Amino acid sequence: MIALLFLFAATLVPSLSAADGHAETTSTPIAKEAVRLVVQGNIYYTASQLRAAAKNELADFERLGRRKAEADDAAFQMEQTYKRAGFAFAKVDYHYETDTRPPRLTFTVQEGPQVLIHDLVFSGNTYFATTDLQQYFRPEKNGFFLKGKPLYVEATIHTALADIRDLYYWAGYLDAQVRLSTQEFNADRTSVTLHVEIQEGVRYLIQGVIFAGDILPAAQSGLAAIVADLEGKPYFSRRKLLVRSRVLEIYGNLGYPDVKVVMAEQSGERSGDVVLTATITSGPRITIAATKITGNRKTKSSFINNRLQLGPGDTYSLSRQRESFHSLYQTGLFSRVNLHLEDTDDPGTRILAIDVDEVSSRELSLEAGWGSYELLRLGIGLSDKNFLGSGRIVRTEGRLSLKSASLLTGLTDPWFLRTDIVADFPVYYSRREEPSFVRKDIGASALFSKKLSPVMTATLGYSLRWTDTQNIDIVEPEDSVQTNPNYNMASIKAQATWDTRNDLFFPSSGTRNFIAAEIAENLIGSSVNLARFTAGSRYFLPLTKTMTLGVRANTGFIIPGRGQTTIPLPERFYNGGETTVRSFKESELGPKDLAGNPVGGLAFNVISLELRRRFASHFVLTLFSDLGNVSPNRSQTEEGQTAFTDRSQLIDATFKEYFRDFRAALGVGLQYLLPVGPVRLDFAVNPDPRQESHEDRYAIHFSMGMAF
Repeated sequence: MIALLFLFAATLVPSLSAADGHAETTSTPIAKEAVRLVVQGNIYYTASQLRAAAKNELADFERLGRRKAEADDAAFQMEQTYKRAGFAFAKVDYHYETDTRPPRLTFTVQEGPQVLIHDLVFSGNTYFATTDLQQYFRPEKNGFFLKGKPLYVEATIHTALADIRDLYYWAGYLDAQVRLSTQEFNADRTSVTLHVEIQEGVRYLIQGVIFAGDILPAAQSGLAAIVADLEGKPYFSRRKLLVRSRVLEIYGNLGYPDVKVVMAEQSGERSGDVVLTATITSGPRITIAATKITGNRKTKSSFINNRLQLGPGDTYSLSRQRESFHSLYQTGLFSRVNLHLEDTDDPGTRILAIDVDEVSSRELSLEAGWGSYELLRLGIGLSDKNFLGSGRIVRTEGRLSLKSASLLTGLTDPWFLRTDIVADFPVYYSRREEPSFVRKDIGASALFSKKLSPVMTATLGYSLRWTDTQNIDIVEPEDSVQTNPNYNMASIKAQATWDTRNDLFFPSSGTRNFIAAEIAENLIGSSVNLARFTAGSRYFLPLTKTMTLGVRANTGFIIPGRGQTTIPLPERFYNGGETTVRSFKESELGPKDLAGNPVGGLAFNVISLELRRRFASHFVLTLFSDLGNVSPNRSQTEEGQTAFTDRSQLIDATFKEYFRDFRAALGVGLQYLLPVGPVRLDFAVNPDPRQESHEDRYAIHFSMGMAF
């Protein structure tokens, strides 16, 4: 009996059948075999593209029992895909067959013509020019580099009409009507002329702003500025909110947090004239009696109080309360910051309450990378961003590669001596194998940085470093090797940086410029005297949404100090490698000894152009060209000369060849973008390899991070 009832109920449930050509509803799958999807009649889009456009609906079709509703939705999504490309008359129908093995769902496409907007005709517009209004219909275009007639896309047209209505509204035409009156298609329906009718109506203008109620003498200049800003301007409802918010801010900054403002509007003498009235009730003037801090489990209350712009005895100020909020939130120590006033027994005083939620301040970082010279790179770091609840940062970092090892520990105070100066005190050890020598460094620095603007930073610092130069492979001994392989370097360095890039790892717009000067002198503890100047610029120009042109120029030179006729090998400039001129291996561009070991120089230049094209979401293809040099371009050994015996000779030789003997690289690269930066593979050709220097015709670099 139960089985008979089940069969009877099943006959009442509509199902997808082949007989009527469309899918009918069923609550359970009628076959276990996967449905074969067929798309036919399509030309502009491939079958895979159309299946992708309806992938969610097709998945639901299979998952929910192959119902008609999901098949309808899939056909609709395919149809909309065509219409977004300008195929205004596209139709997509489907046919579901259950008597085949496997069952088959066939979508039949009737694309029709792709329609272009031939002309846009406006009527009734007097305030805005027709050419200005036509631009609102231009988001969808066809043709090379987006030239040509715009595509006919209904969604774009509706959006354009709404945007034009908004344009009139913000100009004071509150009653403006904008509608598409007629559409005239040509005979083959490949183009259309749109007729847009506009009824502008009356333009509403603010002819006056009247303030009433508690008009404080200290507020009069601010209120007068509101009147001057708004008189004669277009009226719309948000103007009342603007007046109210500005009055609240004026009175709030004068110490009146409870101020009330009631806005009203009335018609003026002429049609369209609007007069605004603001009635002000100031409330009491408030003094901060005390601060109350809650939620800080680790952070010291004194640290929080030092970030506040308001304290006991201060007259309340709305702007200073906001500054206090931003100052606390920007520390990065809190996930939530709430500042509010609490009542006291005295109506003229309030308590400034600060409630915070702390974030975890300790962080462990692990890094892995690869470089064409250093090969495998590993790094580990441990930091505490809120050391002892003081807001100071303590960090320890260790890095290891097949060519180098380093260990650094440091203390950073983001608010040095309760200012906005960032003080950093690192101590470090490092060892690195260069192509022609090994250097070991032990050093410490005191660096002080200040943001002069949101994009400009200035840094001043003192550094002391002991350098031990070992395993020197120079066959013909240079004077630098003989005189000072081991030395201490004490220097003062100043740098200014301007950075407007939109992304640190993979910028597509903006620029980064810097200029730096470093002075090492016996008077400040250095055994080497020199002045080093470096400067650089990176510029990123977006050509399209996926294509960026990057330009890089770096330069630098060293002037030997008093009594200095040479510069130690580790202090010199080197060129060539994965981040400079990429047709050379690490440091191999520039002067060498007779065995081909790089000896570096006192000046350098690097210029690069790189065209970056992003595709497949995480991949980037680049075409690049690098130019660079090192000066003096040839060592004294290569020239058959003895070492310099006079400081002026070394300086003259450096600047004489500063802009000479540039070497080039032409190449192509592939990057895969990761959250911490791209993995990069570059292939670069040397267009003019020098046989006498045994230069390679090409170089391959595999590394992490962009070249610049």
